[in-house]
Amino acid sequence: MLLLKKISLFCLLLLCPTQLATAAIQGLYGTDCMEVAGMSAVNDLYFDQGEFEMVQTVFRDSNCEEPAYDLSLKGSYTLPSTGEVGAMDFTFKSARLSPLAEDLAAFFQEQKLCGRSDWRAQESLDVAGLVCGEQKIPANSSKAFDRVEETLEGLRLGLPDVSFDGSSPERRPQTSAPILYKAR
Repeated sequence: MLLLKKISLFCLLLLCPTQLATAAIQGLYGTDCMEVAGMSAVNDLYFDQGEFEMVQTVFRDSNCEEPAYDLSLKGSYTLPSTGEVGAMDFTFKSARLSPLAEDLAAFFQEQKLCGRSDWRAQESLDVAGLVCGEQKIPANSSKAFDRVEETLEGLRLGLPDVSFDGSSPERRPQTSAPILYKAR
């Protein structure tokens, strides 16, 4: 059960996807190894001509040495012309989860993670719109309303909170998250 709660925490880090962006963002950006609750993760964001892929690799250890699973979200993004500098809207087209080791696949299978019972190591499964470890994964065609800040070091996305959770343009996060995505 602790692993499921940790999975929820890391999913939140990924989905809490801020000078603010005014032009299209292109290329690959990624975080350094982030330690949380005895585990760790690396997040990568790839932007190309209005399309994006976010991949979060979660590790069993605190040093990003023992990969546990990958969560991949793909879709499109826009920088809306609403006059709100830094606004970035995501539309999700797919969400896939892949356990990277046999024992973790067996654990996912035993727990029926995301309501699925067909987990295999190194095989990604569609989890769009499902609840996985208490975390609701974005459904296909769903939207998230975020913000992006470009810095000399890279990108920062919005920091959601109870009032500004990214569920609508009016609830777009107002501040930047501390997670830095460096250009790769």
